[in-house]
Amino acid sequence: MADYTKAASDLKVRLDAKAKRAANLDAFFEAVRVALSDEAEKANSALTYEGAPTIEFKEGWSTGDIIVITCATATATVTQDREAPNVAANIVSEAGEKPVTFIILPDESPVTAQRVSLSPATEPKIEPQAAAETIIQELIASAP
Repeated sequence: MADYTKAASDLKVRLDAKAKRAANLDAFFEAVRVALSDEAEKANSALTYEGAPTIEFKEGWSTGDIIVITCATATATVTQDREAPNVAANIVSEAGEKPVTFIILPDESPVTAQRVSLSPATEPKIEPQAAAETIIQELIASAP
């Protein structure tokens, strides 16, 4: 005889875990958004001092699934993939395209990420602030 009470309980556990994972992914992306703003402000201070082009938010500053920031002719489009799960910045400049991707580790507490590289085992686990620092540094490095 089927145990529908157990099946229903198991389904509820799986749905709750999926909802928690989605919330963790969204929270990580929102933390990256805030950290990008903080890091851009810090970088703009140094860029202004040097008389260099500053970083500007073009899209997704306060909400949305896509954040677009620029520095001179370099553009970084930052997105979140909830299925993979990752946060990726595709940086496009005169020199070409450069992807910067972080695999999110949503089951860790607090949620962390690791940069995708040729040797992922050597990449440290990082928080949203460090991901934002990397994206801003790569954007500036890609600007002419």
